[in-house]
Amino acid sequence: MIKAILFDLYETLVTERGTTPVRASSLGNALGLDPTAFRPIWKKLRYRVVRGELSFASALTEVGVQLGIAVDPAVVRGICAGRVREKASLFQQINPDLVTVIGRLHDQGTKLAVVSNCFAEDVAAWPSCAVAPWFDAAVFSFEVGAAKPEAAIYS
Repeated sequence: MIKAILFDLYETLVTERGTTPVRASSLGNALGLDPTAFRPIWKKLRYRVVRGELSFASALTEVGVQLGIAVDPAVVRGICAGRVREKASLFQQINPDLVTVIGRLHDQGTKLAVVSNCFAEDVAAWPSCAVAPWFDAAVFSFEVGAAKPEAAIYS
């Protein structure tokens, strides 16, 4: 008998397949920044967001600081809210067959956990997800200060 199953979140329990998500690396224009200059700075800051060392909003603002351009806080708030909405919609589109399987595993006594590298905005809607109540643990990188494949995220 299987005692426990550890799931990844994105492209395992929820999928962006069939959608056109806004990639954070493409937000330069929306922030009024040169997209070519934005990308390498964002890439360095992204890991800190995933590890919870910096919020998504702070990272977007920091890119502007490093480029010497003040980023409009209202634009940053809008981008963050848009990410929350975009990711939340994915949690409402979980495959019904997956919901059935997860429910059965839970009912059989299998311990279920999800581990994901993500921003806070990416999982704000996790509690409202159809399968969330059946999970014994949800470990999100930004909350624990560690990211896959680091051993610390699994402990």
